[in-house]
Amino acid sequence: MKAALKCLIGKPVIAVLRGVMPDKVLAVSAVLLDAAFKVIEVSLNAPFAVSSTAKLANRFGQHVRVGAGTVL
Repeated sequence: MKAALKCLIGKPVIAVLRGVMPDKVLAVSAVLLDAAFKVIEVSLNAPFAVSSTAKLANRFGQHVRVGAGTVL
């Protein structure tokens, strides 16, 4: 838990992806990375949220903190 909270220091905005389909999650996240977002959350009520979270973590996990719902 401490690591998750520590990663938020200095990053006051969390991008929350709601309703983004898995085939669009990487493109949307790339734009967010270009805009200097460092924390991205996939809402668990989004379609195929677990799949989208896995895709996001696999592609950008080295660059951003990836969360699902409110779980970082």
